[in-house]
Amino acid sequence: MNCTKCNESLTDSVSCAQCSGAYITCVWGFGKQYKKMGPEKRAAWRCITCRAVVSTDNTTNAEILRELKNLKSEFNSFKLDLDTVKRDTHDTVMQCGRVPSKSGENLHNIVSDICAVTGFRLEPTDVDTVHRVRQFATHDGQAPAPGHVVRFTRRRRKDELLAAARARAR
Repeated sequence: MNCTKCNESLTDSVSCAQCSGAYITCVWGFGKQYKKMGPEKRAAWRCITCRAVVSTDNTTNAEILRELKNLKSEFNSFKLDLDTVKRDTHDTVMQCGRVPSKSGENLHNIVSDICAVTGFRLEPTDVDTVHRVRQFATHDGQAPAPGHVVRFTRRRRKDELLAAARARAR
């Protein structure tokens, strides 16, 4: 008797429950695992070809393809939603340059001070969150002063602050 896959002579083989083909255990890479299987699992074992053609719930390939297309469509919809969220988040977030950090600092006060220097009047409701950005050491072992990220509640207020900063820089 020869192997159904490679046509070599069989000494130690596995038999497919569906197509009755005989296969060399080492070709499939699980000879030891097959030997550990109980008689029920050995009797139900199917070759990779038979497992690829028929699924366990008797669905056809056309049904599987239809389901894959539906899943791909759903995935693309989620991807578009995520891109929208990223864009909207980007519109309200601003990263400030390196401001030296001090223990016990209040980042909201630092943002207010920066706004005062630019001549921009910052309302308490304009800022959603402020946090520091971690800085990594450079090649010379020195870590630069960390910047911080400000998330505004409205895009318009962020744009107004940037316009004030640009006007001051001129």
